[in-house]
Amino acid sequence: MEKRIKECPILSCIILFCICGTARLIEYFVIRTDETVLSENVLHKVFGIAVLAVVLCLLHSSWRDIGFGKSGVASDIVKGLLLGGGCFLIAYLVEGMILYHINGTVSYSF
Repeated sequence: MEKRIKECPILSCIILFCICGTARLIEYFVIRTDETVLSENVLHKVFGIAVLAVVLCLLHSSWRDIGFGKSGVASDIVKGLLLGGGCFLIAYLVEGMILYHINGTVSYSF
């Protein structure tokens, strides 16, 4: 099976995408994190990283094999957090402006 997976990287990516998509649907409709402070920005990403780690272990591969290196890890994490935080902030600002335009007020409850 390991050989088949390595021979079909596109199929492997599609399977991983479906697994993570299913987890996202469960998160939205069962766990309902869209009603919490976490929103949908944390749980499915952590799940995706965990699934990727398991697959790498099963394939006897390393993070380096898929493009991650040891140098610059802290810098890359900071860049990722800044990008994610910036996108999160912009999304909430746009949502707030739309709500204000529609209702004349904006209120968030946590």
